[in-house]
Amino acid sequence: MKKSIDEIRDELFCGKRIYDIPLRVTFYGRVSTDEDKQLDSLEHQASYFENKIRSCPKWDYVPGYIDEGITGTRADKRPKFMKMIRDAKAGEFDLILTKEVSRFARDIIDCVQTIRDLLKFGVGVLIEDINLNTMEKDSEFRLSIMAIVAQEESRKTSERVKFGYRQTMKQGKRHGAAPPIGYLFRKDNNGYWIDEVKRNVVEYVFSEYAKGEKGMRILARDLANMGYCGETGKPYNPSTLERMIRNPVYKGYIVNGKSYKPSYREDRKIMKPREDWQLHFDPERVPPLISEELWVTANSILQKRSSRLDGINCSSTDAYGNGRYTYSSRILCGDHDCAYYRGTSRWEVDGIEKRREVWRCSQYKKYGHKQCEAPLLYKDDLDIIMRQLFSTLIPLLQDSCVPLSKALREVIINKEGINRTDVEKEKKKLENKKSKLLDGWLNNVINDEDYRIGSQKIEEQVKKLEEIIIESEKQNELVDNSMQLTQIMQQAFRNADLESKEILDELVRRFVEKIIVKRIDKEDDKTKKEKYCLEIWLFQAHDPVQYDLSLCERTHPNPGRRIGPLKASPS
Repeated sequence: MKKSIDEIRDELFCGKRIYDIPLRVTFYGRVSTDEDKQLDSLEHQASYFENKIRSCPKWDYVPGYIDEGITGTRADKRPKFMKMIRDAKAGEFDLILTKEVSRFARDIIDCVQTIRDLLKFGVGVLIEDINLNTMEKDSEFRLSIMAIVAQEESRKTSERVKFGYRQTMKQGKRHGAAPPIGYLFRKDNNGYWIDEVKRNVVEYVFSEYAKGEKGMRILARDLANMGYCGETGKPYNPSTLERMIRNPVYKGYIVNGKSYKPSYREDRKIMKPREDWQLHFDPERVPPLISEELWVTANSILQKRSSRLDGINCSSTDAYGNGRYTYSSRILCGDHDCAYYRGTSRWEVDGIEKRREVWRCSQYKKYGHKQCEAPLLYKDDLDIIMRQLFSTLIPLLQDSCVPLSKALREVIINKEGINRTDVEKEKKKLENKKSKLLDGWLNNVINDEDYRIGSQKIEEQVKKLEEIIIESEKQNELVDNSMQLTQIMQQAFRNADLESKEILDELVRRFVEKIIVKRIDKEDDKTKKEKYCLEIWLFQAHDPVQYDLSLCERTHPNPGRRIGPLKASPS
Protein backbone atom coordinates (compact mmCIF):
# COMPACT_ATOMS: atom_id res chain seq x y z
CA MET A 1 0.00 0.00 0.00
CA LYS A 2 1.40 3.40 -1.01
CA LYS A 3 2.26 5.65 1.91
CA SER A 4 1.38 9.32 1.99
CA ILE A 5 3.96 12.09 2.34
CA ASP A 6 2.83 12.74 5.91
CA GLU A 7 3.33 9.08 6.85
CA ILE A 8 6.81 9.05 5.32
CA ARG A 9 7.70 12.29 7.10
CA ASP A 10 6.56 10.84 10.42
CA GLU A 11 8.81 7.82 9.88
CA LEU A 12 11.76 10.04 8.94
CA PHE A 13 11.14 12.22 11.99
CA CYS A 14 11.25 9.14 14.19
CA GLY A 15 14.76 8.31 12.88
CA LYS A 16 14.01 5.95 10.03
CA ARG A 17 16.17 6.29 6.91
CA ILE A 18 14.66 6.91 3.48
CA TYR A 19 16.49 3.77 2.27
CA ASP A 20 14.50 1.63 4.74
CA ILE A 21 11.06 2.75 3.51
CA PRO A 22 9.37 0.70 0.74
CA LEU A 23 9.32 2.98 -2.34
CA ARG A 24 9.29 2.84 -6.11
CA VAL A 25 12.40 4.78 -7.10
CA THR A 26 13.68 6.24 -10.39
CA PHE A 27 16.40 8.78 -11.31
CA TYR A 28 17.02 11.82 -13.50
CA GLY A 29 20.26 12.70 -15.28
CA ARG A 30 21.30 15.48 -17.66
CA VAL A 31 24.38 16.86 -19.40
CA SER A 32 24.45 20.20 -21.21
CA THR A 33 26.66 19.19 -24.18
CA ASP A 34 26.92 16.27 -26.58
CA GLU A 35 30.67 15.79 -26.07
CA ASP A 36 31.82 12.21 -25.69
CA LYS A 37 33.24 12.76 -22.21
CA GLN A 38 29.94 14.26 -21.07
CA LEU A 39 27.91 11.37 -22.49
CA ASP A 40 30.34 8.97 -20.89
CA SER A 41 29.68 10.72 -17.59
CA LEU A 42 25.96 10.33 -18.19
CA GLU A 43 26.34 6.59 -18.75
CA HIS A 44 28.19 6.38 -15.45
CA GLN A 45 25.37 8.27 -13.75
CA ALA A 46 22.75 5.89 -15.14
CA SER A 47 24.75 2.82 -14.12
CA TYR A 48 25.44 4.28 -10.68
CA PHE A 49 21.80 5.10 -9.91
CA GLU A 50 20.48 1.80 -11.21
CA ASN A 51 22.93 -0.16 -9.05
CA LYS A 52 22.15 2.00 -6.03
CA ILE A 53 18.39 1.60 -6.36
CA ARG A 54 18.58 -2.14 -6.95
CA SER A 55 20.91 -2.59 -3.97
CA CYS A 56 18.26 -1.29 -1.54
CA PRO A 57 16.03 -4.24 -0.54
CA LYS A 58 13.08 -1.97 0.24
CA TRP A 59 13.18 -0.12 -3.08
CA ASP A 60 11.68 -1.12 -6.44
CA TYR A 61 13.62 0.06 -9.49
CA VAL A 62 11.81 2.19 -12.12
CA PRO A 63 13.80 3.00 -15.34
CA GLY A 64 15.29 6.50 -15.20
CA TYR A 65 15.04 9.60 -17.38
CA ILE A 66 18.01 11.15 -19.21
CA ASP A 67 18.31 14.39 -21.22
CA GLU A 68 21.40 14.66 -23.43
CA GLY A 69 22.98 17.89 -24.68
CA ILE A 70 20.21 20.16 -23.36
CA THR A 71 20.46 23.27 -21.21
CA GLY A 72 18.95 23.21 -17.74
CA THR A 73 17.82 26.81 -17.42
CA ARG A 74 14.28 25.96 -18.51
CA ALA A 75 12.33 22.82 -17.69
CA ASP A 76 10.09 22.96 -20.78
CA LYS A 77 13.13 22.45 -23.04
CA ARG A 78 13.92 19.05 -21.48
CA PRO A 79 11.63 16.39 -22.99
CA LYS A 80 12.63 13.53 -20.67
CA PHE A 81 12.24 15.80 -17.67
CA MET A 82 8.73 16.74 -18.77
CA LYS A 83 7.85 13.09 -19.36
CA MET A 84 9.13 12.27 -15.88
CA ILE A 85 6.81 14.92 -14.40
CA ARG A 86 3.83 13.47 -16.28
CA ASP A 87 4.67 9.94 -15.11
CA ALA A 88 5.06 11.19 -11.54
CA LYS A 89 1.60 12.71 -11.62
CA ALA A 90 0.28 9.43 -13.04
CA GLY A 91 1.68 7.59 -9.98
CA GLU A 92 4.45 5.65 -11.75
CA PHE A 93 6.97 6.08 -8.87
CA ASP A 94 7.42 7.61 -5.40
CA LEU A 95 10.98 9.00 -5.34
CA ILE A 96 13.40 10.57 -7.84
CA LEU A 97 17.17 10.42 -7.36
CA THR A 98 19.38 13.08 -8.94
CA LYS A 99 23.06 13.87 -8.52
CA GLU A 100 23.00 17.62 -7.83
CA VAL A 101 20.59 20.52 -7.76
CA SER A 102 22.02 22.10 -10.93
CA ARG A 103 21.25 18.86 -12.83
CA PHE A 104 17.63 19.05 -11.73
CA ALA A 105 17.09 22.77 -12.42
CA ARG A 106 19.04 26.03 -12.58
CA ASP A 107 16.00 28.26 -12.34
CA ILE A 108 14.70 28.71 -8.80
CA ILE A 109 11.11 29.22 -9.95
CA ASP A 110 11.08 26.01 -12.01
CA CYS A 111 12.89 24.09 -9.28
CA VAL A 112 10.79 25.03 -6.27
CA GLN A 113 7.51 24.92 -8.22
CA THR A 114 8.34 21.48 -9.61
CA ILE A 115 9.17 20.17 -6.12
CA ARG A 116 5.87 21.51 -4.81
CA ASP A 117 3.92 19.96 -7.69
CA LEU A 118 5.60 16.59 -7.18
CA LEU A 119 4.87 16.61 -3.44
CA LYS A 120 1.18 17.21 -4.20
CA PHE A 121 1.19 13.86 -6.01
CA GLY A 122 3.17 12.11 -3.28
CA VAL A 123 6.54 12.10 -5.09
CA GLY A 124 9.80 13.23 -3.47
CA VAL A 125 13.25 14.10 -4.82
CA LEU A 126 16.56 13.03 -3.27
CA ILE A 127 19.46 15.30 -4.32
CA GLU A 128 22.62 13.41 -3.48
CA ASP A 129 25.43 15.95 -3.41
CA ILE A 130 23.74 17.97 -0.65
CA ASN A 131 21.87 15.01 0.87
CA LEU A 132 18.54 16.82 0.47
CA ASN A 133 15.37 14.77 0.68
CA THR A 134 12.33 16.87 -0.28
CA MET A 135 10.11 14.59 1.80
CA GLU A 136 11.64 16.14 4.91
CA LYS A 137 9.83 19.11 6.42
CA ASP A 138 12.65 21.67 6.11
CA SER A 139 13.62 20.63 2.59
CA GLU A 140 11.99 23.54 0.73
CA PHE A 141 13.95 26.15 2.71
CA ARG A 142 17.25 24.39 2.06
CA LEU A 143 16.35 23.79 -1.58
CA SER A 144 15.53 27.48 -2.16
CA ILE A 145 19.00 28.47 -0.96
CA MET A 146 20.71 25.94 -3.23
CA ALA A 147 18.54 26.84 -6.21
CA ILE A 148 19.38 30.54 -5.77
CA VAL A 149 23.07 29.65 -5.90
CA ALA A 150 22.54 27.55 -9.04
CA GLN A 151 20.55 30.33 -10.68
CA GLU A 152 23.29 32.83 -9.85
CA GLU A 153 25.78 30.50 -11.52
CA SER A 154 23.72 30.66 -14.74
CA ARG A 155 23.58 34.45 -14.52
CA LYS A 156 27.35 34.79 -14.03
CA THR A 157 28.05 32.40 -16.90
CA SER A 158 25.76 34.44 -19.13
CA GLU A 159 27.52 37.68 -18.15
CA ARG A 160 30.93 36.15 -18.89
CA VAL A 161 29.79 34.97 -22.31
CA LYS A 162 28.32 38.40 -23.13
CA PHE A 163 31.52 40.15 -21.99
CA GLY A 164 33.66 37.89 -24.15
CA TYR A 165 31.34 38.45 -27.09
CA ARG A 166 31.58 42.24 -26.72
CA GLN A 167 35.38 42.12 -26.54
CA THR A 168 35.76 39.96 -29.64
CA MET A 169 33.29 42.20 -31.53
CA LYS A 170 35.59 45.17 -30.87
CA GLN A 171 38.42 43.17 -32.46
CA GLY A 172 36.30 42.44 -35.54
CA LYS A 173 36.13 38.68 -34.99
CA ARG A 174 33.28 36.76 -36.55
CA HIS A 175 30.58 34.93 -34.57
CA GLY A 176 27.95 32.39 -35.38
CA ALA A 177 27.47 28.64 -35.29
CA ALA A 178 27.13 28.39 -39.07
CA PRO A 179 28.68 30.44 -41.89
CA PRO A 180 26.44 32.56 -44.15
CA ILE A 181 25.22 30.89 -47.34
CA GLY A 182 28.03 31.05 -49.90
CA TYR A 183 30.87 30.88 -47.37
CA LEU A 184 32.86 28.34 -45.35
CA PHE A 185 34.65 29.01 -42.07
CA ARG A 186 38.35 29.83 -42.35
CA LYS A 187 40.21 29.23 -39.08
CA ASP A 188 43.64 30.64 -39.84
CA ASN A 189 42.41 34.26 -39.96
CA ASN A 190 38.98 33.92 -38.27
CA GLY A 191 37.27 34.72 -41.57
CA TYR A 192 35.62 32.91 -44.48
CA TRP A 193 36.45 30.92 -47.59
CA ILE A 194 34.14 31.21 -50.58
CA ASP A 195 31.95 28.13 -51.08
CA GLU A 196 32.28 27.67 -54.84
CA VAL A 197 28.98 25.75 -55.03
CA LYS A 198 26.77 28.01 -52.92
CA ARG A 199 28.23 31.25 -54.29
CA ASN A 200 26.03 30.67 -57.33
CA VAL A 201 22.98 30.92 -55.04
CA VAL A 202 24.06 34.29 -53.67
CA GLU A 203 25.01 35.75 -57.05
CA TYR A 204 21.75 34.57 -58.65
CA VAL A 205 19.54 35.94 -55.82
CA PHE A 206 21.16 39.38 -55.85
CA SER A 207 21.35 39.75 -59.61
CA GLU A 208 17.75 38.61 -60.26
CA TYR A 209 16.23 40.53 -57.37
CA ALA A 210 18.04 43.72 -58.42
CA LYS A 211 16.11 43.57 -61.71
CA GLY A 212 12.94 44.23 -59.72
CA GLU A 213 10.89 41.58 -61.54
CA LYS A 214 10.87 38.64 -59.09
CA GLY A 215 9.97 38.14 -55.45
CA MET A 216 11.49 35.87 -52.82
CA ARG A 217 9.09 32.99 -53.34
CA ILE A 218 9.73 32.89 -57.10
CA LEU A 219 13.50 33.05 -56.52
CA ALA A 220 13.27 30.13 -54.08
CA ARG A 221 11.34 28.11 -56.66
CA ASP A 222 13.84 28.95 -59.40
CA LEU A 223 16.75 27.90 -57.19
CA ALA A 224 15.03 24.58 -56.42
CA ASN A 225 14.55 23.96 -60.14
CA MET A 226 18.27 24.66 -60.61
CA GLY A 227 19.08 22.08 -57.91
CA TYR A 228 19.86 24.49 -55.06
CA CYS A 229 17.92 23.78 -51.86
CA GLY A 230 18.34 24.41 -48.16
CA GLU A 231 19.98 22.12 -45.62
CA THR A 232 16.74 20.13 -45.21
CA GLY A 233 16.54 19.42 -48.95
CA LYS A 234 13.53 21.69 -49.34
CA PRO A 235 13.41 24.99 -51.27
CA TYR A 236 14.86 27.98 -49.47
CA ASN A 237 12.44 29.84 -47.24
CA PRO A 238 11.64 33.31 -48.65
CA SER A 239 12.63 34.88 -45.30
CA THR A 240 16.07 33.23 -45.66
CA LEU A 241 16.59 34.92 -49.01
CA GLU A 242 15.37 38.24 -47.60
CA ARG A 243 17.92 38.03 -44.77
CA MET A 244 20.56 37.21 -47.37
CA ILE A 245 19.90 40.42 -49.27
CA ARG A 246 19.97 42.50 -46.09
CA ASN A 247 23.28 40.98 -44.91
CA PRO A 248 26.33 43.26 -45.52
CA VAL A 249 28.66 40.24 -45.25
CA TYR A 250 28.29 39.64 -49.01
CA LYS A 251 30.03 42.93 -49.82
CA GLY A 252 33.02 42.21 -47.54
CA TYR A 253 31.91 43.05 -43.97
CA ILE A 254 32.23 41.13 -40.70
CA VAL A 255 28.78 41.60 -39.13
CA ASN A 256 28.13 41.27 -35.37
CA GLY A 257 25.61 42.46 -32.82
CA LYS A 258 22.47 42.01 -34.91
CA SER A 259 20.43 40.79 -31.93
CA TYR A 260 20.53 40.35 -28.17
CA LYS A 261 18.76 38.44 -25.40
CA PRO A 262 17.01 40.65 -22.84
CA SER A 263 17.72 38.15 -20.04
CA TYR A 264 19.74 35.00 -19.48
CA ARG A 265 16.50 33.25 -18.52
CA GLU A 266 14.84 34.00 -21.87
CA ASP A 267 15.47 32.28 -25.19
CA ARG A 268 13.87 34.98 -27.31
CA LYS A 269 16.09 37.33 -29.28
CA ILE A 270 15.41 40.98 -30.00
CA MET A 271 16.71 42.28 -33.31
CA LYS A 272 18.64 45.53 -33.18
CA PRO A 273 18.12 48.33 -35.72
CA ARG A 274 20.44 48.03 -38.70
CA GLU A 275 22.25 51.23 -37.72
CA ASP A 276 23.28 49.57 -34.42
CA TRP A 277 24.97 46.56 -36.07
CA GLN A 278 28.73 46.21 -35.59
CA LEU A 279 30.30 46.32 -39.10
CA HIS A 280 34.00 45.81 -39.92
CA PHE A 281 35.02 46.07 -43.58
CA ASP A 282 37.69 43.41 -44.15
CA PRO A 283 37.70 42.09 -47.74
CA GLU A 284 40.79 39.97 -47.01
CA ARG A 285 38.98 37.90 -44.38
CA VAL A 286 35.57 38.20 -46.06
CA PRO A 287 35.97 37.99 -49.85
CA PRO A 288 33.03 39.95 -51.38
CA LEU A 289 30.60 37.89 -53.45
CA ILE A 290 28.75 40.87 -54.92
CA SER A 291 29.60 44.52 -55.57
CA GLU A 292 28.62 47.45 -53.36
CA GLU A 293 26.48 48.81 -56.19
CA LEU A 294 24.54 45.57 -56.63
CA TRP A 295 23.99 45.28 -52.86
CA VAL A 296 22.65 48.84 -52.66
CA THR A 297 20.33 48.29 -55.66
CA ALA A 298 18.85 45.07 -54.23
CA ASN A 299 18.34 46.62 -50.80
CA SER A 300 16.70 49.71 -52.28
CA ILE A 301 14.14 47.51 -54.03
CA LEU A 302 13.59 45.49 -50.85
CA GLN A 303 13.12 48.65 -48.79
CA LYS A 304 10.68 50.07 -51.35
CA ARG A 305 8.59 46.91 -51.36
CA SER A 306 8.60 46.71 -47.55
CA SER A 307 7.40 50.32 -47.27
CA ARG A 308 4.21 49.39 -49.12
CA LEU A 309 2.99 47.78 -45.90
CA ASP A 310 3.42 50.98 -43.88
CA GLY A 311 0.08 52.02 -42.42
CA ILE A 312 -1.56 48.69 -43.29
CA ASN A 313 -3.02 46.62 -40.48
CA CYS A 314 -0.98 43.41 -40.56
CA SER A 315 -2.20 42.11 -37.20
CA SER A 316 -3.24 38.48 -36.89
CA THR A 317 -6.78 39.27 -35.73
CA ASP A 318 -10.10 39.31 -37.50
CA ALA A 319 -12.96 41.81 -37.30
CA TYR A 320 -14.11 40.37 -33.96
CA GLY A 321 -10.69 40.71 -32.31
CA ASN A 322 -10.09 36.94 -32.53
CA GLY A 323 -7.36 35.14 -34.44
CA ARG A 324 -7.07 35.66 -38.19
CA TYR A 325 -7.83 31.99 -38.85
CA THR A 326 -10.94 30.12 -37.76
CA TYR A 327 -9.19 28.03 -35.11
CA SER A 328 -6.66 30.65 -33.97
CA SER A 329 -6.28 30.78 -30.16
CA ARG A 330 -8.96 28.10 -29.77
CA ILE A 331 -6.96 24.86 -29.80
CA LEU A 332 -4.97 24.03 -26.65
CA CYS A 333 -2.63 21.14 -25.83
CA GLY A 334 -3.82 19.45 -22.65
CA ASP A 335 -0.34 18.06 -21.92
CA HIS A 336 1.46 21.41 -21.93
CA ASP A 337 -1.38 23.93 -21.49
CA CYS A 338 -0.20 25.87 -24.53
CA ALA A 339 -1.72 26.90 -27.85
CA TYR A 340 -1.71 25.06 -31.16
CA TYR A 341 -0.17 26.95 -34.08
CA ARG A 342 -1.11 26.90 -37.74
CA GLY A 343 1.09 25.44 -40.45
CA THR A 344 0.73 24.26 -44.05
CA SER A 345 1.46 20.76 -45.34
CA ARG A 346 2.48 20.77 -49.03
CA TRP A 347 3.07 17.97 -51.53
CA GLU A 348 2.79 17.39 -55.28
CA VAL A 349 0.56 15.15 -57.38
CA ASP A 350 1.43 14.95 -61.07
CA GLY A 351 3.31 18.22 -60.82
CA ILE A 352 0.38 20.02 -59.11
CA GLU A 353 1.04 21.38 -55.64
CA LYS A 354 -1.43 20.29 -52.95
CA ARG A 355 -1.85 21.95 -49.56
CA ARG A 356 -3.53 21.22 -46.23
CA GLU A 357 -3.83 23.54 -43.26
CA VAL A 358 -2.50 21.82 -40.14
CA TRP A 359 -2.47 22.77 -36.45
CA ARG A 360 0.19 21.56 -33.99
CA CYS A 361 1.25 22.12 -30.38
CA SER A 362 3.79 24.92 -29.95
CA GLN A 363 6.07 22.50 -28.07
CA TYR A 364 5.96 20.07 -31.00
CA LYS A 365 6.63 22.96 -33.38
CA LYS A 366 9.79 23.89 -31.43
CA TYR A 367 11.19 20.53 -30.34
CA GLY A 368 9.43 17.84 -32.36
CA HIS A 369 7.72 14.60 -31.43
CA LYS A 370 10.11 13.86 -28.55
CA GLN A 371 8.63 16.81 -26.64
CA CYS A 372 4.92 16.52 -27.45
CA GLU A 373 3.05 13.37 -28.44
CA ALA A 374 -0.28 15.13 -29.02
CA PRO A 375 -1.59 14.61 -32.57
CA LEU A 376 -1.48 17.08 -35.41
CA LEU A 377 -4.91 18.35 -36.43
CA TYR A 378 -5.80 19.15 -40.03
CA LYS A 379 -8.37 21.87 -40.64
CA ASP A 380 -10.51 19.81 -42.97
CA ASP A 381 -10.63 17.08 -40.30
CA LEU A 382 -11.65 19.66 -37.70
CA ASP A 383 -14.32 20.95 -40.09
CA ILE A 384 -15.76 17.42 -40.34
CA ILE A 385 -16.00 17.24 -36.56
CA MET A 386 -17.59 20.70 -36.37
CA ARG A 387 -20.19 19.76 -38.98
CA GLN A 388 -21.08 16.71 -36.89
CA LEU A 389 -21.29 18.88 -33.78
CA PHE A 390 -23.46 21.63 -35.26
CA SER A 391 -25.70 19.22 -37.15
CA THR A 392 -26.60 17.84 -33.71
CA LEU A 393 -26.87 21.21 -31.96
CA ILE A 394 -28.65 23.35 -34.56
CA PRO A 395 -32.13 21.75 -34.15
CA LEU A 396 -31.88 22.28 -30.37
CA LEU A 397 -30.60 25.85 -30.69
CA GLN A 398 -33.13 26.73 -33.38
CA ASP A 399 -36.02 25.71 -31.12
CA SER A 400 -34.71 27.90 -28.29
CA CYS A 401 -33.77 30.85 -30.49
CA VAL A 402 -37.28 32.31 -30.95
CA PRO A 403 -38.26 32.39 -27.25
CA LEU A 404 -34.80 33.77 -26.46
CA SER A 405 -35.29 36.60 -28.95
CA LYS A 406 -38.73 37.41 -27.50
CA ALA A 407 -37.34 37.44 -23.96
CA LEU A 408 -34.59 39.84 -24.97
CA ARG A 409 -37.06 42.20 -26.60
CA GLU A 410 -39.15 42.21 -23.41
CA VAL A 411 -36.04 43.02 -21.39
CA ILE A 412 -35.28 45.96 -23.67
CA ILE A 413 -38.88 47.24 -23.58
CA ASN A 414 -39.45 46.79 -19.84
CA LYS A 415 -36.02 47.59 -18.42
CA GLU A 416 -35.80 50.75 -16.35
CA GLY A 417 -33.78 53.03 -18.54
CA ILE A 418 -31.42 55.61 -17.09
CA ASN A 419 -31.41 59.05 -18.63
CA ARG A 420 -27.74 59.84 -19.02
CA THR A 421 -28.49 63.60 -19.26
CA ASP A 422 -30.34 63.63 -15.91
CA VAL A 423 -27.51 61.78 -14.22
CA GLU A 424 -24.93 64.17 -15.64
CA LYS A 425 -27.01 67.14 -14.41
CA GLU A 426 -27.20 65.66 -10.93
CA LYS A 427 -23.47 65.07 -10.97
CA LYS A 428 -22.90 68.70 -12.04
CA LYS A 429 -25.05 69.94 -9.13
CA LEU A 430 -23.00 67.94 -6.66
CA GLU A 431 -19.76 69.33 -8.10
CA ASN A 432 -21.12 72.88 -7.74
CA LYS A 433 -22.16 72.16 -4.17
CA LYS A 434 -18.66 70.88 -3.44
CA SER A 435 -17.18 74.04 -4.97
CA LYS A 436 -19.37 76.23 -2.71
CA LEU A 437 -18.38 74.12 0.27
CA LEU A 438 -14.73 74.74 -0.57
CA ASP A 439 -15.34 78.51 -0.81
CA GLY A 440 -16.97 78.50 2.62
CA TRP A 441 -14.00 76.65 4.09
CA LEU A 442 -11.49 79.04 2.48
CA ASN A 443 -13.44 82.05 3.87
CA ASN A 444 -13.57 80.48 7.37
CA VAL A 445 -17.38 80.21 7.19
CA ILE A 446 -17.14 76.40 7.57
CA ASN A 447 -14.74 74.70 10.00
CA ASP A 448 -12.37 71.87 9.03
CA GLU A 449 -14.52 69.05 10.41
CA ASP A 450 -17.73 70.17 8.69
CA TYR A 451 -15.85 70.62 5.41
CA ARG A 452 -14.34 67.14 5.66
CA ILE A 453 -17.71 65.50 6.41
CA GLY A 454 -19.59 67.49 3.74
CA SER A 455 -16.91 66.90 1.10
CA GLN A 456 -16.76 63.17 1.83
CA LYS A 457 -20.55 62.88 1.57
CA ILE A 458 -20.61 64.66 -1.80
CA GLU A 459 -17.77 62.46 -3.15
CA GLU A 460 -19.68 59.33 -2.13
CA GLN A 461 -22.79 60.57 -3.95
CA VAL A 462 -20.76 61.37 -7.08
CA LYS A 463 -19.15 57.93 -6.95
CA LYS A 464 -22.57 56.26 -6.75
CA LEU A 465 -23.74 58.21 -9.80
CA GLU A 466 -20.63 57.14 -11.74
CA GLU A 467 -21.25 53.50 -10.76
CA ILE A 468 -24.86 53.79 -11.95
CA ILE A 469 -23.68 55.12 -15.31
CA ILE A 470 -21.09 52.34 -15.69
CA GLU A 471 -23.58 49.63 -14.72
CA SER A 472 -26.14 51.03 -17.12
CA GLU A 473 -23.59 50.99 -19.95
CA LYS A 474 -22.69 47.37 -19.13
CA GLN A 475 -26.35 46.32 -19.19
CA ASN A 476 -26.94 48.11 -22.47
CA GLU A 477 -23.84 46.50 -23.96
CA LEU A 478 -24.90 43.06 -22.69
CA VAL A 479 -28.36 43.41 -24.17
CA ASP A 480 -26.96 44.74 -27.44
CA ASN A 481 -24.48 41.87 -27.68
CA SER A 482 -27.17 39.33 -26.81
CA MET A 483 -29.49 40.77 -29.45
CA GLN A 484 -26.69 40.73 -31.98
CA LEU A 485 -25.86 37.11 -31.10
CA THR A 486 -29.52 36.15 -31.39
CA GLN A 487 -29.76 37.79 -34.80
CA ILE A 488 -26.63 35.96 -35.92
CA MET A 489 -28.08 32.70 -34.62
CA GLN A 490 -31.36 33.25 -36.45
CA GLN A 491 -29.56 34.15 -39.66
CA ALA A 492 -27.22 31.17 -39.33
CA PHE A 493 -30.11 28.81 -38.67
CA ARG A 494 -32.09 30.15 -41.63
CA ASN A 495 -29.07 29.54 -43.85
CA ALA A 496 -27.60 26.57 -42.03
CA ASP A 497 -25.76 25.08 -44.98
CA LEU A 498 -22.94 23.42 -43.04
CA GLU A 499 -21.20 22.52 -46.28
CA SER A 500 -20.55 26.22 -46.75
CA LYS A 501 -17.07 27.09 -45.51
CA GLU A 502 -18.10 30.66 -44.61
CA ILE A 503 -21.10 29.60 -42.52
CA LEU A 504 -19.18 26.85 -40.74
CA ASP A 505 -16.31 29.23 -39.95
CA GLU A 506 -18.78 31.79 -38.61
CA LEU A 507 -20.42 29.19 -36.36
CA VAL A 508 -17.03 28.13 -34.99
CA ARG A 509 -15.96 31.72 -34.34
CA ARG A 510 -19.23 32.62 -32.61
CA PHE A 511 -19.97 29.50 -30.57
CA VAL A 512 -16.71 27.56 -29.94
CA GLU A 513 -14.74 28.94 -26.99
CA LYS A 514 -11.87 26.42 -26.94
CA ILE A 515 -10.83 22.97 -28.12
CA ILE A 516 -8.59 20.97 -25.77
CA VAL A 517 -6.51 18.08 -27.14
CA LYS A 518 -6.66 15.83 -24.10
CA ARG A 519 -4.83 12.59 -23.33
CA ILE A 520 -7.02 9.59 -22.57
CA ASP A 521 -5.83 7.34 -19.72
CA LYS A 522 -5.44 4.26 -21.89
CA GLU A 523 -3.35 2.99 -24.81
CA ASP A 524 -4.41 1.97 -28.29
CA ASP A 525 -4.42 -1.83 -28.40
CA LYS A 526 -2.87 -1.90 -31.88
CA THR A 527 -0.32 0.90 -31.82
CA LYS A 528 0.40 0.79 -28.05
CA LYS A 529 0.43 4.60 -28.16
CA GLU A 530 -1.45 7.06 -26.03
CA LYS A 531 -4.97 7.94 -27.18
CA TYR A 532 -6.25 11.48 -27.39
CA CYS A 533 -9.66 13.10 -27.58
CA LEU A 534 -11.00 16.57 -28.35
CA GLU A 535 -12.91 18.45 -25.66
CA ILE A 536 -14.97 21.12 -27.42
CA TRP A 537 -16.18 23.88 -25.12
CA LEU A 538 -18.99 26.11 -26.34
CA PHE A 539 -19.46 29.61 -24.91
CA GLN A 540 -21.40 29.54 -21.60
CA ALA A 541 -21.57 25.74 -21.67
CA HIS A 542 -21.16 23.87 -18.37
CA ASP A 543 -19.70 20.71 -19.91
CA PRO A 544 -17.66 20.00 -23.05
CA VAL A 545 -18.63 17.89 -26.02
CA GLN A 546 -16.02 15.14 -26.37
CA TYR A 547 -14.76 13.39 -29.50
CA ASP A 548 -12.39 10.42 -29.59
CA LEU A 549 -9.37 10.79 -31.90
CA SER A 550 -7.14 8.22 -33.50
CA LEU A 551 -3.51 9.29 -33.66
CA CYS A 552 -2.80 11.23 -36.85
CA GLU A 553 0.21 10.49 -39.07
CA ARG A 554 3.02 13.01 -38.56
CA THR A 555 4.82 12.22 -41.80
CA HIS A 556 4.48 14.24 -44.98
CA PRO A 557 1.87 12.68 -47.27
CA ASN A 558 3.30 10.49 -49.99
CA PRO A 559 2.99 11.89 -53.53
CA GLY A 560 -0.41 11.04 -54.94
CA ARG A 561 -1.83 9.92 -51.59
CA ARG A 562 -4.00 12.08 -49.36
CA ILE A 563 -4.01 11.51 -45.62
CA GLY A 564 -7.55 10.59 -44.72
CA PRO A 565 -9.61 12.42 -42.10
CA LEU A 566 -9.24 11.62 -38.43
CA LYS A 567 -11.76 9.12 -37.17
CA ALA A 568 -14.04 10.98 -34.82
CA SER A 569 -17.35 10.23 -33.20
CA PRO A 570 -19.31 11.92 -30.41
CA SER A 571 -18.86 10.21 -27.07
